[in-house]
Amino acid sequence: MSNLIAVLGLGAMGSAIAVSLIGQGEDVVVWNRKSGKAQLMAELGARVADSATAACAQADVIVIVTATPVDLAADFDELGERLQGKTIVNLATGRPSEVLTLDRIVSRAGAKFISGTIQCFPPDIGGERASILLGGDEAVWNEAESVVRKIAPQSVYVGTRPDVPNVLDAGLTGTFVFGAGAAFLEGLRFVVDSGMSIDEIRGYIDQLLAHDLLQQAGDEYPILQITAEGLALLKDAGAGAALSLARQKRPDRRLPKRARVETEGWEGVDRDLFEELRVLRLEIARRRRVPPYVIFHDTTLREIARSKPKSKDELRHVYGVGDRKADDLGDLVLAVVTRNS
Repeated sequence: MSNLIAVLGLGAMGSAIAVSLIGQGEDVVVWNRKSGKAQLMAELGARVADSATAACAQADVIVIVTATPVDLAADFDELGERLQGKTIVNLATGRPSEVLTLDRIVSRAGAKFISGTIQCFPPDIGGERASILLGGDEAVWNEAESVVRKIAPQSVYVGTRPDVPNVLDAGLTGTFVFGAGAAFLEGLRFVVDSGMSIDEIRGYIDQLLAHDLLQQAGDEYPILQITAEGLALLKDAGAGAALSLARQKRPDRRLPKRARVETEGWEGVDRDLFEELRVLRLEIARRRRVPPYVIFHDTTLREIARSKPKSKDELRHVYGVGDRKADDLGDLVLAVVTRNS
Protein backbone atom coordinates (compact mmCIF):
# COMPACT_ATOMS: atom_id res chain seq x y z
CA MET A 1 0.00 0.00 0.00
CA SER A 2 2.95 2.35 0.49
CA ASN A 3 6.00 3.69 -1.28
CA LEU A 4 7.86 4.62 1.92
CA ILE A 5 7.40 3.55 5.55
CA ALA A 6 8.78 5.62 8.43
CA VAL A 7 9.73 3.83 11.66
CA LEU A 8 9.99 6.28 14.55
CA GLY A 9 11.89 4.93 17.56
CA LEU A 10 14.59 2.26 17.40
CA GLY A 11 14.54 0.56 20.76
CA ALA A 12 14.53 -3.23 20.82
CA MET A 13 11.03 -3.40 19.33
CA GLY A 14 11.42 -0.54 16.85
CA SER A 15 14.70 -1.97 15.56
CA ALA A 16 13.10 -5.40 15.11
CA ILE A 17 10.24 -3.84 13.14
CA ALA A 18 12.59 -1.85 10.91
CA VAL A 19 14.79 -4.90 10.24
CA SER A 20 11.74 -7.02 9.39
CA LEU A 21 10.35 -4.47 6.93
CA ILE A 22 13.74 -3.91 5.27
CA GLY A 23 14.25 -7.66 5.01
CA GLN A 24 10.92 -8.00 3.20
CA GLY A 25 11.87 -5.44 0.58
CA GLU A 26 10.05 -2.39 1.94
CA ASP A 27 11.48 1.09 1.44
CA VAL A 28 12.07 2.35 4.98
CA VAL A 29 13.14 5.64 6.56
CA VAL A 30 14.08 5.58 10.24
CA TRP A 31 14.49 8.11 13.00
CA ASN A 32 15.77 7.72 16.55
CA ARG A 33 16.74 10.26 19.20
CA LYS A 34 20.21 8.70 19.40
CA SER A 35 21.67 8.43 15.93
CA GLY A 36 23.84 5.34 16.52
CA LYS A 37 20.96 2.87 16.15
CA ALA A 38 19.73 4.67 13.04
CA GLN A 39 23.12 4.24 11.41
CA LEU A 40 22.92 0.49 11.99
CA MET A 41 19.65 0.49 10.02
CA ALA A 42 21.35 2.51 7.27
CA GLU A 43 23.86 -0.32 6.86
CA LEU A 44 20.88 -2.59 6.13
CA GLY A 45 19.54 -0.26 3.47
CA ALA A 46 17.24 2.15 5.33
CA ARG A 47 17.19 5.88 4.82
CA VAL A 48 17.97 7.94 7.93
CA ALA A 49 16.10 11.14 8.78
CA ASP A 50 17.67 13.75 11.05
CA SER A 51 14.35 14.50 12.75
CA ALA A 52 10.98 12.87 13.35
CA THR A 53 9.26 15.56 11.30
CA ALA A 54 11.63 14.98 8.37
CA ALA A 55 10.90 11.24 8.45
CA CYS A 56 7.14 11.84 8.56
CA ALA A 57 7.23 14.38 5.76
CA GLN A 58 8.79 11.81 3.42
CA ALA A 59 6.68 8.79 4.33
CA ASP A 60 3.31 7.45 3.25
CA VAL A 61 2.94 5.20 6.30
CA ILE A 62 4.29 6.22 9.72
CA VAL A 63 4.90 3.52 12.35
CA ILE A 64 5.33 4.89 15.88
CA VAL A 65 7.38 2.77 18.29
CA THR A 66 8.42 5.39 20.85
CA ALA A 67 8.15 5.00 24.62
CA THR A 68 4.57 6.37 24.74
CA PRO A 69 1.99 7.32 22.10
CA VAL A 70 2.35 11.04 22.86
CA ASP A 71 6.16 11.33 22.83
CA LEU A 72 6.01 12.96 19.39
CA ALA A 73 2.75 14.89 19.85
CA ALA A 74 4.53 18.24 19.41
CA ASP A 75 6.16 17.02 16.17
CA PHE A 76 2.80 15.96 14.74
CA ASP A 77 1.31 19.33 15.76
CA GLU A 78 4.18 21.03 13.93
CA LEU A 79 3.62 18.95 10.78
CA GLY A 80 -0.05 19.90 10.69
CA GLU A 81 -1.53 19.66 7.19
CA ARG A 82 1.61 17.95 5.89
CA LEU A 83 0.20 14.79 7.51
CA GLN A 84 -2.89 14.90 5.33
CA GLY A 85 -3.55 11.57 3.60
CA LYS A 86 -0.79 9.73 5.46
CA THR A 87 -1.47 6.59 7.50
CA ILE A 88 -0.32 6.62 11.12
CA VAL A 89 0.16 3.21 12.78
CA ASN A 90 0.77 3.70 16.49
CA LEU A 91 2.48 0.72 18.13
CA ALA A 92 3.71 2.61 21.21
CA THR A 93 2.14 1.18 24.34
CA GLY A 94 0.54 3.66 26.71
CA ARG A 95 -2.64 4.67 28.45
CA PRO A 96 -5.87 4.61 26.42
CA SER A 97 -6.19 8.37 26.98
CA GLU A 98 -2.77 8.92 25.33
CA VAL A 99 -3.90 6.97 22.26
CA LEU A 100 -7.04 9.11 22.00
CA THR A 101 -4.96 12.29 22.34
CA LEU A 102 -2.72 11.21 19.46
CA ASP A 103 -5.78 10.24 17.41
CA ARG A 104 -7.24 13.73 17.82
CA ILE A 105 -3.97 15.42 16.82
CA VAL A 106 -3.35 13.46 13.63
CA SER A 107 -7.01 13.24 12.60
CA ARG A 108 -7.31 17.01 12.89
CA ALA A 109 -4.47 17.24 10.35
CA GLY A 110 -6.28 14.92 7.93
CA ALA A 111 -4.20 11.78 8.59
CA LYS A 112 -5.61 8.25 8.90
CA PHE A 113 -5.02 6.62 12.27
CA ILE A 114 -4.92 3.10 13.66
CA SER A 115 -3.37 1.99 16.95
CA GLY A 116 -2.22 -1.32 18.36
CA THR A 117 -0.41 -3.14 21.14
CA ILE A 118 2.28 -5.69 20.32
CA GLN A 119 1.71 -9.13 21.86
CA CYS A 120 5.14 -10.68 21.32
CA PHE A 121 8.84 -10.15 22.02
CA PRO A 122 11.24 -8.36 19.64
CA PRO A 123 12.84 -11.61 18.38
CA ASP A 124 9.38 -12.79 17.24
CA ILE A 125 8.70 -9.78 14.99
CA GLY A 126 8.21 -10.82 11.37
CA GLY A 127 7.82 -14.47 12.37
CA GLU A 128 4.75 -16.67 12.29
CA ARG A 129 3.95 -16.19 16.00
CA ALA A 130 4.06 -12.38 16.01
CA SER A 131 0.76 -10.71 16.86
CA ILE A 132 -0.61 -7.19 17.31
CA LEU A 133 -4.07 -6.16 18.53
CA LEU A 134 -5.28 -3.20 16.46
CA GLY A 135 -8.18 -0.78 16.66
CA GLY A 136 -9.40 2.13 14.56
CA ASP A 137 -11.47 2.88 11.49
CA GLU A 138 -11.99 -0.39 9.62
CA ALA A 139 -11.22 1.24 6.27
CA VAL A 140 -7.82 2.31 7.64
CA TRP A 141 -7.21 -1.22 8.93
CA ASN A 142 -7.99 -2.61 5.47
CA GLU A 143 -5.43 -0.24 3.94
CA ALA A 144 -2.74 -0.84 6.55
CA GLU A 145 -3.24 -4.58 6.98
CA SER A 146 -0.65 -5.66 4.41
CA VAL A 147 2.08 -3.63 6.12
CA VAL A 148 1.02 -4.67 9.62
CA ARG A 149 1.08 -8.35 8.69
CA LYS A 150 4.68 -8.00 7.48
CA ILE A 151 5.48 -6.96 11.04
CA ALA A 152 3.17 -9.46 12.77
CA PRO A 153 1.37 -12.06 10.60
CA GLN A 154 -1.06 -13.07 13.37
CA SER A 155 -2.38 -9.53 13.95
CA VAL A 156 -6.04 -9.12 14.93
CA TYR A 157 -8.39 -6.21 14.27
CA VAL A 158 -10.50 -5.71 17.43
CA GLY A 159 -12.82 -2.84 16.54
CA THR A 160 -13.27 0.79 15.58
CA ARG A 161 -11.99 2.36 18.82
CA PRO A 162 -8.21 2.90 18.69
CA ASP A 163 -7.87 2.75 22.49
CA VAL A 164 -9.43 -0.72 22.89
CA PRO A 165 -6.14 -2.61 22.23
CA ASN A 166 -4.58 -0.75 25.17
CA VAL A 167 -7.47 -1.67 27.43
CA LEU A 168 -7.17 -5.32 26.38
CA ASP A 169 -3.38 -5.23 26.73
CA ALA A 170 -3.60 -3.94 30.30
CA GLY A 171 -6.03 -6.71 31.18
CA LEU A 172 -4.06 -9.48 29.48
CA THR A 173 -0.71 -8.29 30.80
CA GLY A 174 -1.99 -7.81 34.34
CA THR A 175 -3.52 -11.28 34.39
CA PHE A 176 -0.41 -12.93 32.98
CA VAL A 177 2.24 -11.00 34.91
CA PHE A 178 0.65 -11.27 38.34
CA GLY A 179 -0.48 -14.88 37.79
CA ALA A 180 2.83 -16.03 36.35
CA GLY A 181 4.83 -14.02 38.89
CA ALA A 182 2.94 -15.55 41.81
CA ALA A 183 3.32 -19.04 40.35
CA PHE A 184 7.07 -18.53 39.81
CA LEU A 185 7.64 -17.27 43.36
CA GLU A 186 5.59 -20.13 44.80
CA GLY A 187 7.57 -22.68 42.78
CA LEU A 188 10.89 -21.07 43.75
CA ARG A 189 9.92 -21.09 47.41
CA PHE A 190 9.03 -24.79 47.18
CA VAL A 191 12.40 -25.63 45.59
CA VAL A 192 14.36 -23.63 48.18
CA ASP A 193 12.36 -25.17 51.04
CA SER A 194 13.28 -28.58 49.61
CA GLY A 195 16.94 -27.87 50.28
CA MET A 196 18.17 -26.46 46.94
CA SER A 197 19.90 -23.07 46.95
CA ILE A 198 19.46 -20.23 44.45
CA ASP A 199 23.08 -20.86 43.36
CA GLU A 200 22.17 -24.46 42.50
CA ILE A 201 19.15 -23.31 40.46
CA ARG A 202 21.39 -20.91 38.53
CA GLY A 203 23.83 -23.75 37.96
CA TYR A 204 21.14 -25.93 36.42
CA ILE A 205 19.99 -23.07 34.19
CA ASP A 206 23.56 -22.52 32.96
CA GLN A 207 23.87 -26.23 32.15
CA LEU A 208 20.56 -26.27 30.27
CA LEU A 209 21.83 -23.29 28.26
CA ALA A 210 25.06 -25.15 27.54
CA HIS A 211 23.12 -28.20 26.31
CA ASP A 212 21.01 -25.96 24.02
CA LEU A 213 17.82 -26.92 25.88
CA LEU A 214 17.30 -23.26 26.83
CA GLN A 215 18.41 -20.16 24.99
CA GLN A 216 18.69 -16.46 25.76
CA ALA A 217 16.68 -14.14 23.52
CA GLY A 218 16.79 -10.36 23.34
CA ASP A 219 19.76 -8.06 23.90
CA GLU A 220 18.34 -5.16 25.87
CA TYR A 221 16.06 -7.24 28.11
CA PRO A 222 17.23 -10.86 27.83
CA ILE A 223 14.74 -13.63 28.53
CA LEU A 224 15.00 -17.42 28.65
CA GLN A 225 13.23 -19.45 25.98
CA ILE A 226 12.92 -23.20 25.61
CA THR A 227 14.52 -24.52 22.41
CA ALA A 228 13.15 -27.14 20.03
CA GLU A 229 15.49 -29.67 21.67
CA GLY A 230 14.19 -28.68 25.10
CA LEU A 231 10.58 -29.04 23.94
CA ALA A 232 11.35 -32.49 22.54
CA LEU A 233 12.81 -33.51 25.91
CA LEU A 234 9.70 -32.29 27.74
CA LYS A 235 7.52 -34.40 25.45
CA ASP A 236 9.74 -37.49 25.61
CA ALA A 237 12.24 -38.07 28.42
CA GLY A 238 13.93 -40.66 26.22
CA ALA A 239 15.07 -37.87 23.89
CA GLY A 240 17.68 -36.89 26.46
CA ALA A 241 18.73 -40.31 27.73
CA ALA A 242 22.41 -39.29 27.75
CA LEU A 243 21.74 -35.97 29.51
CA SER A 244 23.43 -35.60 32.87
CA LEU A 245 23.33 -32.41 34.93
CA ALA A 246 25.92 -31.86 37.65
CA ARG A 247 24.60 -30.56 40.95
CA GLN A 248 26.11 -27.23 41.92
CA LYS A 249 28.53 -27.50 44.80
CA ARG A 250 27.14 -25.78 47.90
CA PRO A 251 29.28 -22.79 48.91
CA ASP A 252 31.11 -23.13 52.22
CA ARG A 253 29.22 -20.61 54.32
CA ARG A 254 31.98 -20.62 56.92
CA LEU A 255 34.15 -18.61 54.53
CA PRO A 256 33.58 -14.94 53.66
CA LYS A 257 31.95 -14.49 50.25
CA ARG A 258 35.13 -13.18 48.59
CA ALA A 259 37.14 -16.07 49.99
CA ARG A 260 34.55 -18.60 48.69
CA VAL A 261 34.75 -17.11 45.20
CA GLU A 262 38.55 -17.16 45.24
CA THR A 263 38.72 -20.75 46.54
CA GLU A 264 36.01 -22.31 44.40
CA GLY A 265 36.27 -20.22 41.25
CA TRP A 266 40.01 -19.83 40.62
CA GLU A 267 41.71 -23.02 41.75
CA GLY A 268 43.91 -24.27 38.89
CA VAL A 269 42.97 -21.42 36.55
CA ASP A 270 45.64 -19.94 34.26
CA ARG A 271 44.84 -16.29 34.95
CA ASP A 272 46.83 -14.96 32.00
CA LEU A 273 44.88 -17.25 29.68
CA PHE A 274 41.63 -16.21 31.36
CA GLU A 275 42.40 -12.54 30.61
CA GLU A 276 43.23 -13.37 26.98
CA LEU A 277 39.91 -15.21 26.68
CA ARG A 278 38.09 -12.19 28.10
CA VAL A 279 39.67 -10.00 25.42
CA LEU A 280 38.55 -12.45 22.74
CA ARG A 281 35.02 -12.56 24.21
CA LEU A 282 34.79 -8.75 24.15
CA GLU A 283 35.95 -8.59 20.52
CA ILE A 284 33.33 -11.16 19.45
CA ALA A 285 30.60 -9.43 21.48
CA ARG A 286 31.37 -6.05 19.88
CA ARG A 287 31.33 -7.53 16.37
CA ARG A 288 27.98 -9.19 17.03
CA ARG A 289 26.62 -6.26 19.03
CA VAL A 290 25.60 -8.38 22.00
CA PRO A 291 26.57 -8.27 25.69
CA PRO A 292 29.74 -10.30 26.46
CA TYR A 293 27.89 -12.74 28.74
CA VAL A 294 25.85 -13.89 25.73
CA ILE A 295 29.10 -15.20 24.22
CA PHE A 296 30.47 -16.92 27.38
CA HIS A 297 30.00 -16.48 31.12
CA ASP A 298 33.10 -15.86 33.27
CA THR A 299 32.59 -19.31 34.81
CA THR A 300 32.98 -20.85 31.35
CA LEU A 301 36.11 -18.83 30.60
CA ARG A 302 37.62 -19.91 33.92
CA GLU A 303 36.90 -23.55 33.14
CA ILE A 304 38.54 -23.20 29.70
CA ALA A 305 41.56 -21.53 31.32
CA ARG A 306 41.68 -24.38 33.85
CA SER A 307 41.24 -27.38 31.53
CA LYS A 308 42.95 -25.94 28.41
CA PRO A 309 41.10 -28.06 25.82
CA LYS A 310 43.10 -29.10 22.77
CA SER A 311 40.24 -29.88 20.38
CA LYS A 312 36.65 -28.91 19.65
CA ASP A 313 35.53 -32.22 21.07
CA GLU A 314 37.20 -31.42 24.39
CA LEU A 315 35.90 -27.84 24.25
CA ARG A 316 32.27 -28.83 23.71
CA HIS A 317 32.33 -30.72 27.02
CA VAL A 318 33.44 -27.65 28.97
CA TYR A 319 30.70 -26.29 31.24
CA GLY A 320 28.80 -23.56 29.37
CA VAL A 321 30.03 -24.34 25.83
CA GLY A 322 28.08 -27.17 24.19
CA ASP A 323 27.93 -28.23 20.55
CA ARG A 324 26.67 -24.99 19.04
CA LYS A 325 29.27 -22.68 20.58
CA ALA A 326 32.06 -25.19 20.04
CA ASP A 327 31.28 -25.28 16.32
CA ASP A 328 30.75 -21.50 16.10
CA LEU A 329 33.63 -20.21 18.23
CA GLY A 330 35.87 -23.23 18.74
CA ASP A 331 38.64 -22.27 16.31
CA LEU A 332 39.00 -18.79 17.87
CA VAL A 333 39.03 -20.12 21.44
CA LEU A 334 41.45 -22.95 20.70
CA ALA A 335 43.85 -20.54 18.96
CA VAL A 336 44.02 -18.45 22.15
CA VAL A 337 44.49 -21.55 24.32
CA THR A 338 47.29 -22.84 22.05
CA ARG A 339 49.01 -19.46 22.02
CA ASN A 340 49.04 -19.34 25.83
CA SER A 341 49.97 -22.97 26.54
